Amino acid sequence: MVDRLRDTVIELARRQGADPDAFIASRRVVLTARTWGELWHLDGTKRQQRNAILHARDTHDYTFTDWIYGPTALTPDQEPALYRPMPLDSIELEPEPQAAREPLFPSTTSTP
Repeated sequence: MVDRLRDTVIELARRQGADPDAFIASRRVVLTARTWGELWHLDGTKRQQRNAILHARDTHDYTFTDWIYGPTALTPDQEPALYRPMPLDSIELEPEPQAAREPLFPSTTSTP
C-alpha cells in the first residue's frame, strides 16, 4: 500500500512539473505540522498529560525533530523514520494542588 501511495504521489508531482522527491519531503513536513498543531492546542487533562510527558524528557533529547534536522536524505528511501508517537493516555496525572487551580491573573473587574 505504501509503495502504491508513493507511486501515486510521484506521478502527481511529475504531472505538476514538480520534483517528486521535494514533493514527498514537503508532504511529510505538512503532515507532521498538522499533528504537532493538534498537540500544541490541547486543553484539560490531555494538555496536562502532554506537559507531563514533555517535562520528563531530557532538554537535549531531539528525538521528535531529528528526522527533519538530522542528516539530510538524498532520496525518500534514505529518510530516517519518523519519531514514535507517545500516547497521552500512557501517563497518569497526580491530582493538582488547590493553588494550581486558581487563575494566574485574577479578574480586575469589580462588580457593583
